[in-house]
Amino acid sequence: FLGNSRNLLDLAWYDTGKLTPDILEGYEKPLKAENWDRALWELTLARKPYDYSKIPIIHVPSLVITGENDKIVPIEDSVRLAKELPLARLSIIPDTGHLPHEESPWEFLEIVMPFLRSLATMD
Repeated sequence: FLGNSRNLLDLAWYDTGKLTPDILEGYEKPLKAENWDRALWELTLARKPYDYSKIPIIHVPSLVITGENDKIVPIEDSVRLAKELPLARLSIIPDTGHLPHEESPWEFLEIVMPFLRSLATMD
């Protein structure tokens, strides 16, 4: 997997030129822990299919953010999620991949901060 971590990051980021050596090191550091691969395998085995039928019962303000160029989670899935959550807002960040909070942090914050402020003013 270590050899493929760069391939996965290339898939997750729209602009791979933003992948600095420090960012790459941050992603690869956990992969150096003893038995990391076994932990990942156990987590994968424990994962159950998600029951989408329960989404409409979630009645809290929600924010769905996706990158316009997400190659890992299809944008259609994010759009669907936002439509199914009764109180959701959808934001799509242009020129961004799967990790908008890392690849486009300022644009991400421009979406998140007003959303959080709106929650603070709710009754």
